[in-house]
Amino acid sequence: MDSQGNKFCFVNVDICGTFQSIKLSVVQKVKQVLPQSGLDESNIVISSIHTHSGPGGDSWRILYNFTVEGFDADGLAQVVDGIVGAIQQAEQGIRHGCRVFVAEGTISDIHINRSPEAYMNNPDYERAQ
Repeated sequence: MDSQGNKFCFVNVDICGTFQSIKLSVVQKVKQVLPQSGLDESNIVISSIHTHSGPGGDSWRILYNFTVEGFDADGLAQVVDGIVGAIQQAEQGIRHGCRVFVAEGTISDIHINRSPEAYMNNPDYERAQ
């Protein structure tokens, strides 16, 4: 919560991706189960670690569900329920005193290509960028 009383909710989940279906469904359910929380689409951020061993079929976009044989409404509901449950627990345990700072800058020389051999097949002009 900032000095004006505005909340910010950050959730990191162990799934492949956080799709619009997840975000909008979480926001809708949070508004139902925590109507006084002040949480909505503007202050809930859902991030994922992009694992390939998590559930699938939870996107409203067909391409993302292709490898898991389609959309899975029950699977989406379980993901949403888990995220909303975590938000409910966090709401119950809110304590003042934590500070979050945001910094901006440039960091150099920290990245390595995971497949240098394949990258070397790219055109010279692209690699020179």
